[in-house]
Amino acid sequence: MKSIDKSTDSAYLLLKNEIEETFGKKINSARDCLLLSEEVFSKNSFTVNSNTLRRFFGLVKSPNSPSHTTVDILSKYCGFASFDEFKKLKNNFKKSTQDYYSQSILNYLVSLFKETTVKNYRDKTFVGVTENTINFLQRHPELIDKFQRAVSKTKNGQDFYYEQFVNVDGLNSYYGNSLRYYLVEKKNAEAQIFGHSVLCLKDWLSENTVGVKKHYDEVIKYSLTKISRPDLYGRFFATQLFFTEIFGLPKEKILTRILQSHNAIRQKNDDFRLFPHFEYVIAPALLLSGHPEEALYYIDYAFNNYPDKDTRMEQGFYQTMYLIKALVCCMTDRNKEAEKLYLQLFPARFYFLSKKINTILYIFLSQHLYKKDPGSDLQMNDLIKETGFIRLHKILKIYIS
Repeated sequence: MKSIDKSTDSAYLLLKNEIEETFGKKINSARDCLLLSEEVFSKNSFTVNSNTLRRFFGLVKSPNSPSHTTVDILSKYCGFASFDEFKKLKNNFKKSTQDYYSQSILNYLVSLFKETTVKNYRDKTFVGVTENTINFLQRHPELIDKFQRAVSKTKNGQDFYYEQFVNVDGLNSYYGNSLRYYLVEKKNAEAQIFGHSVLCLKDWLSENTVGVKKHYDEVIKYSLTKISRPDLYGRFFATQLFFTEIFGLPKEKILTRILQSHNAIRQKNDDFRLFPHFEYVIAPALLLSGHPEEALYYIDYAFNNYPDKDTRMEQGFYQTMYLIKALVCCMTDRNKEAEKLYLQLFPARFYFLSKKINTILYIFLSQHLYKKDPGSDLQMNDLIKETGFIRLHKILKIYIS
């Protein structure tokens, strides 16, 4: 088999470091290579012989470079699509040397997710810990990639950092890129639906039709159960809405299934009923895929059943729902009602992980209701460029004249 050119030696070294980070220890022995070979097969169903690994890690001398197949499999083990993708991402990411202080902070943050006993999915204390950790990492971006890789291996990291704190604004940057770690580590059906549905949203907003189809195909491989989380139902159907919208396919059957699923979810009474998770996810998807009346049904249901005066709720989520309802009113020629809702909006209260996308929608709403301001137009364009959500502006201009 043809070998890769020796000019990529530096990339091999980076890949070795990446593998050891994923494996959790240095590869120093034949036994390490055997265990790594077993783990690669367990995670990816591809085989890399332990002797091949010994040669790759320099435990046995070899005059030949590793084959394309070998480095592709090892890259996939680390959560990348291929060795070429690995090289591209690493070339775009400037590694900074971490001093002892930074490494200690990183170890501490990871230990919070690894060692802390959490009562349940809605543990308020740990929700606060996660939010504060995210805010800290945003001020120290050099720690983010290593942190995400490490917490993707922990239950708390999967349940809280990835699944509860969906960073919509970061879909085209560190959060979206790190979902590959999550998807490699958590293999069950619900995790795969969650991860690929979020990535489908990313590619839909970025006008990447190939990516939308890829993640849609992954999502529909799986089925939800009666005990699946309501938000997961919302993401499952939102993915189908985005797929049918971008390819111009009929949506009537999906709209019926959404309503049927919502009716079934309404009959439940559990912790997830504390907030309209299903409605919060599905209403924006319906709005942006051209179904304002359907979006209004779920928003009104949420407001009627989950009062925004409840202090247990994240108030930023309610701001999003007021914003979506105002846009729905604009779409359906109810501008006076949209103006009333507009006055209830406070951008400073937008949820911190979706503030940029909500601000884009807010500026568009403001421009529709009132005179256009060149300054706000510039701000919106800057936010679209920053987030990469180029489809957002186009789709709103189609549905709101």
